[in-house]
Amino acid sequence: MYKFVKRLAAAVSVALLGLNGANATFNIGIDVFSDPGTYGPVALGETFNLSACGSDVRQSVRGGSTPASNRIYGLCTLDDLTDFTITWNLTINNVTQIIASGSGSNAANVLNVAVNTGIGSLFTAPGTYQLGLIVDIPSTAASFVLPDTNIGFSQCDAGIRIDGITYGTNPTCSLSFSPNINGHRNTGFASTFLTINPATIPEPSAALLLLPVMGMVIARRRRKSA
Repeated sequence: MYKFVKRLAAAVSVALLGLNGANATFNIGIDVFSDPGTYGPVALGETFNLSACGSDVRQSVRGGSTPASNRIYGLCTLDDLTDFTITWNLTINNVTQIIASGSGSNAANVLNVAVNTGIGSLFTAPGTYQLGLIVDIPSTAASFVLPDTNIGFSQCDAGIRIDGITYGTNPTCSLSFSPNINGHRNTGFASTFLTINPATIPEPSAALLLLPVMGMVIARRRRKSA
């Protein structure tokens, strides 16, 4: 009932907008395209920022073709992400762990994520890590207003299973048991790689510059203990 009311409200809002504009509005069946971005190397102990803003929703096109550019809408340009689930994951030695995930009113909170490395994090050692981004519309009754005032709606192709973890389950729709073709389902999946280098060690010349300061601290402590 809630989904029906939401879709009706979206349709009414677009209809009202259409009264003040010359352009017609349409219901557009959409697919989801995931883009986790690219990242330069970071040193162990540093923080890096993940961004899902390269991802988009796009008009479904038969045959798997790319739709027209005016039917591709950046994820970060959507005002309403409550129908989405966004998940960042990390895969090491074929084991997948979730870095951050948000759905409903929390989906927008994981569009951009600051991630720590080093002790107490998922990135505890130097190396190359595989990062994955899943952008999913779990419901087959989702609808939302697009930036051009058209209405995007989901279709019955939700759900994907990656490394034993299932996202967007729906018993009435087909479920992909391996990474699907990105951009041609309600669930977009793509991965990228991040290199973490050993923690930087101060050069000897820099360490020598600290010796006078250390001497002053030691001398002060001696005076206090005397």
